Amino acid sequence: MLTEILRELGPFLYMINQGNVGDALIAASTVALFEKEGLPFIPCGQNLPSGMEEIVLVYGGGGGFVPWFGMLPHYVQLFSDSRIRRCVILPQSFRECDELVDVLDERFTVCCRERASYEYCLSRNGRARFLLADDMALVADAGMLKNGAFPCRF
Repeated sequence: MLTEILRELGPFLYMINQGNVGDALIAASTVALFEKEGLPFIPCGQNLPSGMEEIVLVYGGGGGFVPWFGMLPHYVQLFSDSRIRRCVILPQSFRECDELVDVLDERFTVCCRERASYEYCLSRNGRARFLLADDMALVADAGMLKNGAFPCRF
């Protein structure tokens, strides 16, 4: 189902979720899936590029949508950008981030990686589309881990 949602987007920017080595595995697994499925993506940094009037964004999965890392203001600003035409947030954990969940609207399809996050998001927001989905690390191919190398292009 997730692959079909991504395919419907057409070309998109892919922004990884910054974090630790677990997030690197998630990002590498995500890129490997995009490449395997022939999805037209362009990696981007942690800020949306200037000079684009409309943006289709896929934001990487992880566990950062919590208050403990100090990144919530960045995410609120990022997802409030009016240039975002469509956005898919890959499987994330959500905890105590009301201000973030509240900015997500009809442009957003949000994948939650556990039931608690899913129920939390649904309890706060009736505008975005919320789905339960497995962590992107679970799509990792064991071969990509050989020699500690991830096949990432970002």
